[in-house]
Order: sequence, then C-alpha cells, then structure tokens
Amino acid sequence: MNNSIYTDNFPSLIQRRLDKYAYSFIGKGWVKIIFDLDKKLSILHPRYEIAQIKQKFAQLKFYVNFIDDDSYKYIFDAEKIASTTCESCGSLGELRIIKDYHLVLCNEHFSTLSNDKSQYDEHFQLIS
Repeated sequence: MNNSIYTDNFPSLIQRRLDKYAYSFIGKGWVKIIFDLDKKLSILHPRYEIAQIKQKFAQLKFYVNFIDDDSYKYIFDAEKIASTTCESCGSLGELRIIKDYHLVLCNEHFSTLSNDKSQYDEHFQLIS
C-alpha cells in the first residue's frame, strides 16, 4: 500500500515552487487539497514558495514563503478540509489513533491498517 507522495511526484508547476530545502510527504488522499490550495495561492502570489508540506498528528501542515498575512486563510481552510479527508484515498475520514500514530482515515483504510500488520508497517514507515 504505497499511498504517499514525495516531492518528486508533484507536477512541475508545484515542483518549481518548492524552495531548495523543501520536502513533502503526504498521503495521496490529500493531493487534491494541496493542488487546489496551490492554485489559489499562485494566483495571489505567483512567486510564492512552498517550504514544507507534511502530515503531523493527523493535521496537514503547509508552510510557505512570500505570501501576505491575509492569504493564510486559504491555508487554514485547506488544513480544515484535510482534517476530515482520508489521507489514503480522499474520502470522508476522521481522526484515528493506531498505537501512537494520529491519522485521518476512512473506515476502510482504518480497518485495513488496524488488521493487516504488513500494511500497517509500510504505511507508518512512509509517513513518519
């Protein structure tokens, strides 16, 4: 179950916005949220840079450079949407805790990760 997206997998438009020290690691279920956010921010700030995109304690974290304070509302909106979106597939999800990992997962992916040790190990190695 390889459900993570690395910096290399972003489209070239987003790739160009990543500053040279940036890294990104999120589940595929949040990719559309990131793309929609990037579209909004790039219209307002064509030269903005993405410093980091990650999941931390079941929350989307999107760090940027070169935007104004008013534009952070779009980031907060995206983070709020991610809080109810399954990280694996993009379906409706909710906060789940498996051992010490906090994730947003739908019922199906929660069940899979809870019951299948091999998928559990692979998933958490990828997102940690």
